[in-house]
Amino acid sequence: MYQVSEWLERNSLDHEASDFDEKFLVALERQLGAPSNPEDPLLVGFARRLGVSRKLVRLACDKHAYRATVMVRLLHHHRERFGVVSCDWARAILFRHGYPEIWAALASVGRKTVFMEGAGVMAHYYMELGERKPLRDVRLYGCLVIMRRYLGHVIRQNLQQRGLPLPEVGNASLTNV
Repeated sequence: MYQVSEWLERNSLDHEASDFDEKFLVALERQLGAPSNPEDPLLVGFARRLGVSRKLVRLACDKHAYRATVMVRLLHHHRERFGVVSCDWARAILFRHGYPEIWAALASVGRKTVFMEGAGVMAHYYMELGERKPLRDVRLYGCLVIMRRYLGHVIRQNLQQRGLPLPEVGNASLTNV
């Protein structure tokens, strides 16, 4: 998994660029991937490996708009019922098929923090839980706000470690994080 700075660099994101907000949201939105479909082979195989019924897969697809958020829900449900269960077996499959963001989201289930590669999936998952319905329109603005606060904190911390003064113009925004 990447550190935030590595993830930003890997996605060609410059936090000082004027189009950072738009590009950041697009990068998070790409993480969501395909729409949910109870017949999706990747989803069916994942559910089968967890021991989840097809009925539960259909119910999860009715409540979540994207395959990634359905998989997070199935893992979350399984852990609620049976306790912590490792899904390390899914890593090789998901990486081989080009879905590292789904693995990052699954690895984030139950944690207080999430991996950047799966932040968009997790944010959208929690929005769908709050709304109690599938959301086809992606809602990731909260991630952008948190990222801006985080970057402000890191910049402030780096300046202080180097013994440099905080800039006067951005001082208010850097200290109010």
